[in-house]
This record gives sequence, C-alpha cells and structure tokens, in this order.
Amino acid sequence: MRGLVITQRALTNPVSGSTPIPISTGIDISGAAGQTNLTGSHQFRGLNITTPAQVANSAVNQGYGALISMGTSNGAATALQRGIHISGGTQTAGVQTGLFVTMAAATHDAANLSVGRVRLGGDLFVRGGNCPVEARTFATDATVGNITYTAAQVYGGVMLRDPAGGARADTMPTAADIVAAIPNAAVGDTFEFLLVNTADAAEIITVGAGAGNTLVPASVTPTQNEITRFIIRLTNVTGASEATTMYAMTTGA
Repeated sequence: MRGLVITQRALTNPVSGSTPIPISTGIDISGAAGQTNLTGSHQFRGLNITTPAQVANSAVNQGYGALISMGTSNGAATALQRGIHISGGTQTAGVQTGLFVTMAAATHDAANLSVGRVRLGGDLFVRGGNCPVEARTFATDATVGNITYTAAQVYGGVMLRDPAGGARADTMPTAADIVAAIPNAAVGDTFEFLLVNTADAAEIITVGAGAGNTLVPASVTPTQNEITRFIIRLTNVTGASEATTMYAMTTGA
C-alpha cells in the first residue's frame, strides 16, 4: 500500500542544442515565513507522514513512510544524484536539526546502511548508548623476507605480520597508492592502521615510510607481540605530489 507514488521521466533536451532543464522536482514544498505574532509552542511541518499500524499475520509486512529509488546517474564526474538533500536555514535561537529520528525502542535501528559508505563533512558526536561497533579488515602475512604493505591492507585497518624467523624491513605503501585507495580523498582525511608483530621469537619489524610519507617518529621498530598504532593523515592529494604524515605509537611486549 502506497500513499503517494511519483515517477519522473528521463530528462531530454526538447530541441537539439538547447540548454537542459537544470532542476527536475517530484515534490516541491516551500514553507511561508513563520508568523511573528505567534505565542507559545508551535510547529511548522512541510511534510508529515504517518504509516498505518500493521496487523499480526504470517505475511512479510513492509511499511514505508518514504521509499526512494534512485536511477542510474549518467553525466560528468561532477554529476550529483541525491535521494534526500537538506539545506539548513539561518538559526537565530534554539536548535536546528536536518534529520531527527526517535525510535519506539532502543533496540530498533534509527538508521541501517546495508551497502555504501557514509561521508561526514562535520563533526560526529556519540552521546549515550553503547560505543560504535567497527568492522575492520584483518590482513595476515608470514612472508620470509621483507614486504611492502598494500594500500588496501593499510586502509583496511589491521595487519597481522609474522616475520617468520628473522628481522624484517617492511615498507608502507606510497602516498600516491594510499590517496588512490580513499574515495574522494581530501587533505586532512585521517584513518588508523594497526601493525601487530605476531612473531614467536624476538624478531623485529623495521617499518620504512614509503615514498611520499613522513614517519613520526622516524624510527618505528615493533618487536615480538608489540602493536604499532598509526594515525595516517593526508597532507597532499594532488596527482604526482601526494603526501601523508604517519604518527606511530608502539605498545605491548
């Protein structure tokens, strides 16, 4: 059951060589300015959706307050396709929230992202509840000899490195490879990488910076059962000039 279904046709130029329509809008809601003579509590709502209650039965019930299906996006690399776009206005007092969700129970998901990534241009605050659960990629390597870590291994989060019988001089991936591994990389982007020395004896891993990277401190040498935590910050993402700074701290043993 759907309260409202909107299907937009593909945009085409009505006349060859004409300027394309810049905006195609399914629903456009423009709220009037709030009345200045209102007193007491009041609310302005551009759109209010209440889904009906579902009766208990054996069917697979689904209820959507809003269902957005995005089509294929074709165009230049700068083309944008957004399911929801919220632009904040001037706030002279009180609190302005672009999206506010209150669930009926703490066990319900306020947001569930099954595929894709989340990019934040601002701060992330987590107050109350449990700490976020983070899934990381664990890479394992027991090469008898020196190796260069791949950008995927480093960006993935954790490397379990067994020196396999002797001291090793491993190298971090180049800054260019690291920048290429991060979608829409920007200066200031920062992530964490853990290097775990899983040796069964006193075998040291000496970590080399790799081209374009700066290690702080310059000497990073985790030994058996030690973990080195790297905070890696992109300092240049321009092609042929990529650079990072890798801040390292070793603990354990």
